[in-house]
Amino acid sequence: MFIEAYATLNQTMEYYNCGHDLMPFNFFLITQLNATSTAQQFVDVIEMWINNMPQGGWPNWVLDNHDNPRSTTRLGPGLVDALNALILLLPGTGLIYYGQEIGMEDTDVQWEDVQDPFGQNLGQAVFKNFYRDPERSPFQWNDRVSAGFSTNPKTWLPVNPNFYYLNVEAQKKAEVSHYNIVKRLIQLRGTKVFQHGGFSMHVLGKYVLAFKRFLSNEPPYFVVINLSPYQEVVDLSQDLAQESSLSVHTASVNSEYRIGNQVPTNGFQMRPKSSLVLTTSPVQMQQASPSSNSGAQSFNATPA
Repeated sequence: MFIEAYATLNQTMEYYNCGHDLMPFNFFLITQLNATSTAQQFVDVIEMWINNMPQGGWPNWVLDNHDNPRSTTRLGPGLVDALNALILLLPGTGLIYYGQEIGMEDTDVQWEDVQDPFGQNLGQAVFKNFYRDPERSPFQWNDRVSAGFSTNPKTWLPVNPNFYYLNVEAQKKAEVSHYNIVKRLIQLRGTKVFQHGGFSMHVLGKYVLAFKRFLSNEPPYFVVINLSPYQEVVDLSQDLAQESSLSVHTASVNSEYRIGNQVPTNGFQMRPKSSLVLTTSPVQMQQASPSSNSGAQSFNATPA
């Protein structure tokens, strides 16, 4: 059972002691980070939670919830895949708020459509500073009426106008999409390295962070994130990888790399806001048969 509290770190950690099957939500990725946060600030927030958990505690990672602007709004839409890789591949439980897996954004809700009591009670002049309706808009299934959430053209909260191109159906059919990347990351969580392995975090530049997941007799994985709005050259050979090159297991939508590409560890380019999941084993791209219900093509990487 998860317990929700917006509290100090010490107060939040006390909830670990309330029972064997209880865990407090980790909201510090929401409350402590913003669009200008550096790689070191990301690492500090992550290590703060891990280092302060009581013995036997299990970490969890929350980027979005129904009380705060979506991470696409807070941190920028370019980091969708990078942040999903962060919360799903760190040790512990990753929590996905609906729509996060396709990169849904906050919806601009006008005064006449406000439903949140916080906004209603404060009045039309200031409601946009406090209401929580933008992150609660209907889930975007397809490009049809009300994004497939309802057959009614008017829903309780308005659908985001970008639903005609940002929806599950479109992303299932795309060769590379946020949805398909999340599926790959969840599949990767089932491997021994991510279920039982250790990890180490590294700051590779002011806006470049990386972490390594490793386990004896298993190929290690490296997650690299460029938070910067600029192209960055990344060198993994100094602190992280002994190999001369690594294989791309998963690349963000905005990356110049694709599954199976080789990148040199002593220096490779990364586009702004992009991310990579790399491994030491060669990765082969296998094209599966299209799904019977979606017409989608899925791509699975299998270590050689």
